[in-house]
Parts: sequence; structure tokens; C-alpha cells
Amino acid sequence: MVDDRDRGGLVRAFETLPGLPGLPGNPARPVPDTANRSLTLAETEMLRNLNVEFHGNGLPGAPYSRLVRGGAVPHMKNACSPRPGT
Repeated sequence: MVDDRDRGGLVRAFETLPGLPGLPGNPARPVPDTANRSLTLAETEMLRNLNVEFHGNGLPGAPYSRLVRGGAVPHMKNACSPRPGT
């Protein structure tokens, strides 16, 4: 069972498993996720408009995935702090 209050607990538990390769003194670092939040209405609307343009022009899915799933969404969630009430 994972304790949501201890975000590093799972990583620490995994590092203690025997037989796993690792670097002594160099523990695994969790992926930064400083903003465990939903997107705001404005962010969601921007992505909706991007989807319409991207798919409406017949562009392939791989660039979309890299741009949106691998870049824009994590950036908005982790680097942007919405104002209260937005």
C-alpha cells in the first residue's frame, strides 16, 4: 500500500530490494511532479483548440504525442501555478 503523504516512500522501498543494480550513495530520484493538479479551464481550452488544429490538418500522431503529452501538459502542471479561482 502506498502512502500518498510520503511521495518518496515508494522509491526508497524499491531501492532496498535485494539483487537490483544500483549505485551506492546515489539513490534514484523521483520524477518531479510538484503540481499534482488538474488543468485549469484555460489550459484545457488551449489543448482543445490545439487538438482541433492538429488533427484537422491531418498531422501524424507521433509529433502530437511528443509536443502535448511529453512537453506541454507536464510543463503546465509542474511549472505553472494557476491563480486561485482559475
